[in-house]
Amino acid sequence: MEKLKWILIDSLIRLKKGIPGRLRRNPGYLLIIPSMISVGFLAAGLAYLTSYSFLKFHPSKLIIYELTLENYVKILWNPSYLGVFARTIWISLSASILAVALGFFYAYLTVRVESPLVRKLLLISLFIPFFSGDVIRVYGWLIIFGKNGLVSKLTQTLIGRSIDLIYTETAVLVGLTQIMIPVAVLMTAPALTFVKRELEYAAQNLGADELKTLRYVVLPLCKPGLIAALLTTLTLSMTAYAEPDILGGGKANFVANLMYTFMFNAADYPTSAALGVLLTSIISIVVFIFLKRFGLGTLMYTRRS
Repeated sequence: MEKLKWILIDSLIRLKKGIPGRLRRNPGYLLIIPSMISVGFLAAGLAYLTSYSFLKFHPSKLIIYELTLENYVKILWNPSYLGVFARTIWISLSASILAVALGFFYAYLTVRVESPLVRKLLLISLFIPFFSGDVIRVYGWLIIFGKNGLVSKLTQTLIGRSIDLIYTETAVLVGLTQIMIPVAVLMTAPALTFVKRELEYAAQNLGADELKTLRYVVLPLCKPGLIAALLTTLTLSMTAYAEPDILGGGKANFVANLMYTFMFNAADYPTSAALGVLLTSIISIVVFIFLKRFGLGTLMYTRRS
């Protein structure tokens, strides 16, 4: 046992000597190693998925290991598949914008409220949804939007006829927005803590009302959090499966639902992989456009911000 201990000590000493001088002076760089390993696994999985998307599919033989572009041609030249992509993008973008807008004001109220009790209640209300899965919350909306649900009875009382929202794009939009609001709050709250209350008081002393203070002082300083929240919620929304499947009822499918159909109903793995590659490419392009437009520094918090 003693011998093993000294072997380990010698190994650690040799390992330390093998570390470059810059890393020894700044050991914080070593913390990126787990992240790099995780990214490596993700890159390997994406490469494997991409390779499958170029294989042929045969109903009886399933996968034929010959390179082809027919999977992408089948998707890009089919209006129904393109319609699924369009629906995925616009509902996800709408849900993300709504979630960030509502989440920002919830975060602003949480950060700025003076009562500790109210702040605790707001935080508890924020974290309660995380204790239940997305599917449970989506089924809650299914009950609300149902034929005998709250929305149906309320509209029947107010306008004399019930509005059936179940299995519609509106239902998917509402459910997806509600799922994304807590994420948006958690992304925007840190940005609000960087905005000192004195800056708002100074703007109001110079004649700005609350709306102008919010527009010209708070929002520009919160831009890193807003952009990060929008990108995060948009990415999560575009890859959603449960919300369009349950609330859409097959009438408002997303790309993820289409991938599931090809993979598990038709065993067409190559087409499903091609759908995944196209969806990943669209998300990557959107993120690149945002970073190009606003700059990578937008997502960085500094003392000057």
